[in-house]
Amino acid sequence: MVAAEKPAPALIGEAEKAYRSGRYADAAALYEQAASACLKVGDMLQAAEQENNRSVALLLSGDARGASAAAERAGEAFHKAGDGIRYGLALGNQAAALEALAKRKEALAAFQKSADVLKQNGDRKYRGHVLKKIATLQLRSGRVIEALASMHAAYLYQQKLGPVEWVLKKLLDLVFRMFGRSR
Repeated sequence: MVAAEKPAPALIGEAEKAYRSGRYADAAALYEQAASACLKVGDMLQAAEQENNRSVALLLSGDARGASAAAERAGEAFHKAGDGIRYGLALGNQAAALEALAKRKEALAAFQKSADVLKQNGDRKYRGHVLKKIATLQLRSGRVIEALASMHAAYLYQQKLGPVEWVLKKLLDLVFRMFGRSR
């Protein structure tokens, strides 16, 4: 007797529970099953969303190569469907996986593409996070001025700034005013 397959919503719920409890490998496997279940009923975007979630769980479980591949598949599906924000997020997830694989140049390019796609689609929240990652990679590469510009842009996109971020933003505002560059 073959066990009945679980519907996608049940699998997604189990995957989210595993993810929240820090069982990332289990979550990745459940997200993969959920993506397959979504494909079986023809829900391509939900399948891509689960593949994107899987990429995050894989990265957190230490499988950066698998995370990169999953994010790439999700990104292709979102791009094909014209879902710009989720395409930008998948690019960011792929960039994070490339960074974990010590492919800094490729990671920086993917983060920059992610930031561009998110900007084109009017996203402010996630673009700020991506710009911070860009600044970090630029700083690690010795590109200090570019890193400062990226961090300044990130702060312009961030809705709420903590006290330290607020001070840094004000200092960066001053620096860029001194050099004749403003928003």
